[in-house]
Amino acid sequence: MEFCLVLSSVAGSIALFWTILKVAGGLGFVIFVHELGHFLVAKACGVKCEKFYVGFDVPIKIGPLRLPRTLCKFQRGETEYGIGIIPLGGYVKMLGQDDNPANYQKEAERIRVANDGESAQADEVTPETTQQTTETAPVGEEPNTAERTEGEGAGSEDQEGTELVLDPRSFPAKNVPQRMAIISAGVVMNLIFAVIFAAIAYRIGVKYTPCIGGISMGSPTWEEGWQSGDQIIAIGDHDPNEHLRFKWDLAQNVYASAGGKTVRPIKLTRRNRQGQVITSEVTASTTLKQEFGHVTIGIRPPASTVLAPETPTWKHRVAGQTKEPLLSGDRVVAIDGQSLARDDQTQQYWLHDLSEKLAARVSQPVVLTVERSATDDSQKKRIDITVAPASMVHLGLVMEMGPITAVQKGSVAGKAGLRKGDVLLKINGKEVDDPLTLPEQLTALTGKAVELEVLREGDSLMIVPIESLPEENYHPYMGPAATIGLQSIGIAYQVRSVVARVLDESPAAEQGLAAGDEVIQVRFHNKPGNAADQKTFDEFFAERFGYAQPFDLETTPLTWLDVHHTLQTAMPGTTVVVSFRRAGQLKEVTLEKVDSQEWFFPLRGLIFVGLERTNRSKSWTSAVALGFRETTEKLFEVGKVLKMLFTAEISVKSLGGPVIIAKIAGDEAAQGFPRLLIFLTFLSANLAVLNFLPIPALDGGHMVFLVVEGISGKPVNERIQGVLTMVGVLCLLTLMVFVLGNDIVRLFR
Repeated sequence: MEFCLVLSSVAGSIALFWTILKVAGGLGFVIFVHELGHFLVAKACGVKCEKFYVGFDVPIKIGPLRLPRTLCKFQRGETEYGIGIIPLGGYVKMLGQDDNPANYQKEAERIRVANDGESAQADEVTPETTQQTTETAPVGEEPNTAERTEGEGAGSEDQEGTELVLDPRSFPAKNVPQRMAIISAGVVMNLIFAVIFAAIAYRIGVKYTPCIGGISMGSPTWEEGWQSGDQIIAIGDHDPNEHLRFKWDLAQNVYASAGGKTVRPIKLTRRNRQGQVITSEVTASTTLKQEFGHVTIGIRPPASTVLAPETPTWKHRVAGQTKEPLLSGDRVVAIDGQSLARDDQTQQYWLHDLSEKLAARVSQPVVLTVERSATDDSQKKRIDITVAPASMVHLGLVMEMGPITAVQKGSVAGKAGLRKGDVLLKINGKEVDDPLTLPEQLTALTGKAVELEVLREGDSLMIVPIESLPEENYHPYMGPAATIGLQSIGIAYQVRSVVARVLDESPAAEQGLAAGDEVIQVRFHNKPGNAADQKTFDEFFAERFGYAQPFDLETTPLTWLDVHHTLQTAMPGTTVVVSFRRAGQLKEVTLEKVDSQEWFFPLRGLIFVGLERTNRSKSWTSAVALGFRETTEKLFEVGKVLKMLFTAEISVKSLGGPVIIAKIAGDEAAQGFPRLLIFLTFLSANLAVLNFLPIPALDGGHMVFLVVEGISGKPVNERIQGVLTMVGVLCLLTLMVFVLGNDIVRLFR
């Protein structure tokens, strides 16, 4: 056993080292090609390049310890090549060009040569002596060898009367178009390699999440009559595309629809499960925008029926307590002998089909047929495993029925004229008792005549007769601000955080809760001494909802339904601290959770992995076309983020620095080489856009100075350039410190 553990540890270390190596190589290569662009065009224009560095070779001294400037370096010809100690960028040092304003005057002196072509100074200066001069000369002082006054030009004279001109191999000696070409070459090279990265990735095959998934009841898409499993094949007026991606195509368009003062409808074309192609407009909901910063249309990413690695089930729920254990990697292929729907491209089975079939059997044990890899060979075997129904977990509270939040088009409710704000009071003359168990109550009425009594604003009552109630199929969405949907009727409704009644002999009854109490806040605690479980649960909660406990039901989008859903996955020994308001006074009680003997919950504790497809180009021509598309999209994405930053639509706290970039690159590299290449495409586009912003000290700032020079016919005053560049450098350093702080906070959050 110890030997196996050692082998596993060694294998894990090798995999980690390989991932780090890929990330370092990828990020370094993006910087390298940027600087290579400057270098190649500068050499083509006849400019002397003294240094070519990836990373910065600045002196670092910590007390008596002096760190080396470089990891490695070598001299070839007139250029010193190296890797600097600080991996935050790179540079090409050209004769007569220095981004440090303090060195402007010294660089101006170095590039003066006698009119007969002999160098007065520059030819005698090697990269090493340049470095020494930069270190030892006082900032702002001019060298004593050739003192000059500001404004002396190419045709000035030295103290002996010799006419001096710019060294023809210096950067300032080149004409404006040449200098523009040199400055822009880094960005151009990044864009070229962005296309190359993406093209290689698509030729190998890029995994993506397709625009097929679960539909959340009560969401904008559900209102339009969408079903889980419908596939989006076109967005807007674009041609149909079978490879639309959930994150980059759908999500980005949804977020962009709320970029203005109002939310714009999105034109979506889908193929439903019956094969029909339908086009409709969907307007995103803003319910979660304040808390999460974006709008939603109610489509969840697709998932397969493959059980998750490490944690395939909740051990304390029925799926984790089967006679034959369910294992990581098991693939559910059938339920009660009925095969599940399958994705034609991946041959994976759809989770939404399994969820619907489990919901239809909510109170019954089911037999899951799982496909499992054999341990002795590559053959797979099928095993039937019985999973008991999952008892609903509760606190003994029955909450008030809330208003209708959505009415599905074409449904029984839609045809009867029900609308948002109506409240369902009675079914067949019997008052709606518990809104949480109403979907299960309706399963007993399938196919029967039903009469609904509905309260409308203004205290008017509506009677809605239904000749034959369709089958109820409620599968809950376990996300924030969820609603309960009655698929059979076509309505979704809220559950209010006000107690309607308390179950006899329940934890809530023992603690004195009563009808009319309004729950304000809820916090889940594990039993004393179970700190590890508490930490695990808190992390799970934060990952699901985006912010930490407690549940604030008064000032956030969270509702009692979120409390109810979390109860279903809470660990053994969990207690619930409930803060409530009664007659204007705040009170607090601690309740134990209990299992219902009468009602059940559709989710039985199974945990599945997402479903991904692979987009693999059949030719290099199509791969390059996809590379262009990917690069263009990434450029627009960076531009969109910058616009949202300037308009305060997103916070600067959302910016990531080098630490986060390295972390994301590591995550992508762990998913495979194509995913890393796609990330490098994004990084290249990011670098291209940011480097060409009109900020002094960046390529874009240099380009602005050159444009002014080209229009006016003379360079921008050196003093003005120096001041603006210094301001730019300070701004960039401030931003760097800020994003590094952001990175550190995120890592330890």
